Amino acid sequence: SVVPKEQVHEGLFRHFRYPFPLRKEVVRTVHNRRRTAVTEKRSAQRRLATLERTKARLRKMGMHCNFAPKVPSELLEPLPAKNTSRANSTAEDSGFPFSG
Repeated sequence: SVVPKEQVHEGLFRHFRYPFPLRKEVVRTVHNRRRTAVTEKRSAQRRLATLERTKARLRKMGMHCNFAPKVPSELLEPLPAKNTSRANSTAEDSGFPFSG
């Protein structure tokens, strides 16, 4: 998969002066970023919705189990509508560290 040096054109890397951001570093930075309260709330609500779907499937199979996680009341409140336009989106919003 590596091309021998004699087959590489001499002008291929002529203006290449910067290192590529390492994929692992980018993924690690995005994964480890600080979450906002809204992001945490959205994540918790998704987990609760998944739990409800799982309970419904179990009830459909005839398994009636009674388990309820202790959920803070602020997580049960609905989130405000998410802005889907990209016009006012910035690079800081995306969580991607190397976007210009």
